[in-house]
Amino acid sequence: MVQKSEFKLWRKYIESMPQQLCESDVRACTGYSWVLSMEGQLEKAQIWADKAQACYDRIKDSLKEKEKIFLEANICVTYANTAIFRMNAAEAVKQYRKVLTFNLDVPVIVGEMNSGEPNLLKTAYGFRGRLNKVAEAYENYVEDMPRFLGDFSSYIAVTLAECNYERGDLKAVHEILLKNMGRITSLNNPGIIVPCFIIYSKVKRARGDLAGAFKIIQSGKKILKEKSGSVWNYFFDIYQASLYLYAGDAKSASQYLHTDRMGVYDVLSAPREFEYITYARYLVLTNQPEDSLILLNRLENLAQKEDRLGSLVEILCLSAIAYSRLGNFSNSMLSLHKALSLGAPEGYVRTFADELEPMAGLLREYGAWTKRTEYSGGRQYAKRLLNTTEESIKIQRNANHPSKTVWTDSKADQVDFSARELEVLRLLMNDCSNREIAETLFITVRTVKFHNARIYEKLGVKNRIEAVIKARNLNLMN
Repeated sequence: MVQKSEFKLWRKYIESMPQQLCESDVRACTGYSWVLSMEGQLEKAQIWADKAQACYDRIKDSLKEKEKIFLEANICVTYANTAIFRMNAAEAVKQYRKVLTFNLDVPVIVGEMNSGEPNLLKTAYGFRGRLNKVAEAYENYVEDMPRFLGDFSSYIAVTLAECNYERGDLKAVHEILLKNMGRITSLNNPGIIVPCFIIYSKVKRARGDLAGAFKIIQSGKKILKEKSGSVWNYFFDIYQASLYLYAGDAKSASQYLHTDRMGVYDVLSAPREFEYITYARYLVLTNQPEDSLILLNRLENLAQKEDRLGSLVEILCLSAIAYSRLGNFSNSMLSLHKALSLGAPEGYVRTFADELEPMAGLLREYGAWTKRTEYSGGRQYAKRLLNTTEESIKIQRNANHPSKTVWTDSKADQVDFSARELEVLRLLMNDCSNREIAETLFITVRTVKFHNARIYEKLGVKNRIEAVIKARNLNLMN
């Protein structure tokens, strides 16, 4: 990618300088520290931040006041940067507080803060999805950051907007983007344009304006039209594919995702995670849950190695849905439980709610599942998520472009059940086992299985959990 090559060029330039000369230039030290941070060389980044401080201490008495302030601000921002990459939000805040005491004439100039992610929450600046740390580091300082970061403060603003979106505060997202759109567009950097327009599109979609969500992406594409680096435009294509999947249009999604060139055993990497999570979603929608689960398991391993918490929550949610499509109720609930366990401390909402009907059904079943297993502790969180998810479903149904999913069927409300099938379905919805149903109705387990098969066929589903979800969505027991 273009940005990574720029890092290499800057590092090569610094490393070609005599070390003594480099260490006598504060800005050379801070710039090198920043590049090393972006490359993941955190120990070296900290060393060069310290060298910048040592250099400043040697020369500060010979400097004019404005130059002293400017260089000290550079050092503070560098220390804040290394703290962020070390997941130390408290130290970053400490440096922000210090730099805000300076009366800067011009802001500190940094550089591209996103080397190839469509979502800033997944970068180090988003603490790899740790919403609490994002809020701690940025929430109270984002308004003042333009004073010392200038237009580059918009990266932090968009990161905070993504955090607020995940926590379900759509109003806050909209306000942040409106306040910072001037800085975002003036930078004209793909690394900020793509995340900004994707999160703005997500807000439109969550409010039921699917046409508006598509339009926002088209606007982003126009801005990138003259920019080099096809990967950024492809990120927009992938997100557009996800919008089509959201609407239940797998055919259109396939054209943007180029599914004919993808496979579940392809080489995975963090920069391609967004692409392959979307592909896993496509596989679920096109009734290929087994392939989807193979891919999701590989993505889960990658996310764990990369320490990407937000990615893990999303991958586990999709795994829960894919397992339910296979009729594997136990693994479906286990995946959901893991997602809830990771999401609850951070306050994740939209990753769950954006899955609409499939997630609503799983969340309804979760409470009953925890009561009969050793897993507990997430029921209240699951109930809150269910309320938000059901509200999201209502919004989409009332929108001009309601979303279709694998769980809906326009003819389902016309199903003609026998009296005995309704009795069996009611007991299924009460989470009764086949044996319990047989004992309650004084029939054999074999007969229960026969009725189950008939119920699944009439509802157009494959298993018990889908039958329960669909029956509840259609209010068949009312």
